[in-house]
Amino acid sequence: MAKQVLLFLTHGSGFRESMIARGILEACNDHGWSVFWRDYDRFDTRRFDASLAGIVVWGKTDAIKRIYTRYGASVPVVSAIGGTLNLPIPTLGGDSAAIAGPIAEHLITQGLRDFIYVGWKQNPASRWRAATLRAAFEARLDRCSFAKLEINREERFWGPDVGPGPAFLRLVRRTRLPLGIIGADDQVAASCLSCVELAGFRVPQDVAVVGVDDNPLFVNLHRPLTSVHIDYVAIGRAAVGMVRARTASNARRRLPPERRFFGGHLIVRESSQRRERDGRIRRVLDHLHTHFAQRVSLAQMAQIAGMSRSTFARTFEQNVGMPAVRYLITYRLEQAKNLLAQTEHSVSEICWQVGFHNHTYFDRVFRRLTGLSPREYRVRRRASPLMRSPT
Repeated sequence: MAKQVLLFLTHGSGFRESMIARGILEACNDHGWSVFWRDYDRFDTRRFDASLAGIVVWGKTDAIKRIYTRYGASVPVVSAIGGTLNLPIPTLGGDSAAIAGPIAEHLITQGLRDFIYVGWKQNPASRWRAATLRAAFEARLDRCSFAKLEINREERFWGPDVGPGPAFLRLVRRTRLPLGIIGADDQVAASCLSCVELAGFRVPQDVAVVGVDDNPLFVNLHRPLTSVHIDYVAIGRAAVGMVRARTASNARRRLPPERRFFGGHLIVRESSQRRERDGRIRRVLDHLHTHFAQRVSLAQMAQIAGMSRSTFARTFEQNVGMPAVRYLITYRLEQAKNLLAQTEHSVSEICWQVGFHNHTYFDRVFRRLTGLSPREYRVRRRASPLMRSPT
């Protein structure tokens, strides 16, 4: 019997593709499959005949759609990039909602209230990331500004006079300083960083810069870049699992187009570290993040910090940008949103799991934050993760 083969089709071999390929190779080795990594413009499935187990694709949306249309009826085709979330294709990608929270919390604790997102034109995943970032800032701040600049993938800008550099700097100069800038990925963020430094802005005092991917090509430049680390190896392994699930009993014809989202963790470096957080407040935040489902009062938080209640309340808001009790409620609701999107637990179960002991109160504060009931949020998030949600 011929050895099963999995095709990994991309257009290039950058950092993310390489990490996904590593995960695919690890998973295929576990199952005794072979892996072929090919350019999606130069491949032919006929050479694999009956041994082809499936196809994992990473690249431009139009190319993925074309491959799915041509081969999806005969073999499982899975997209490993979030740009296909609005297409009926099984898709894996970064969870923009889970990525936005840590970025927002970090930049707010650096004293920032004004932000610019720089992302890709006509890219659904980039636009969804912008929407979730805006929502994360607005949920945590009573006053903030959030602007967006969209660029073409061909428009690299490493200085104020190259590509979209002049338009970017005009936007920066129209926005109050200090300013937080978030790039759709590390290459965009590194371009922003170089551009503002060449224009005379101080990083991170005037402008704090954050990227996404934790790509070693960009995060270790002359000024180390703060970035969200996403486990692309895990995405590659999960893509193989998705293919295997669809090969069983011709299941791909019955299964809906599954979506799986992967969060990340923020690695803070020099490009955004404007000030050190009070260690006493850091101690309280660590406690809340670990024990958020337990009852905790303002007095108990003050005791953990070793402060009086009034001093703690004032110091916490200065460091975090919102009152302590409001922060805890917001953090619990973020956990609830993740559970609603990623698990089958009932709303009542999730209510208790995240520390709300009154279902009516949970429903009321969830609706106040998101504009939706928990059940409505779950339906919308699963039906169309790219939709401009009020969350």
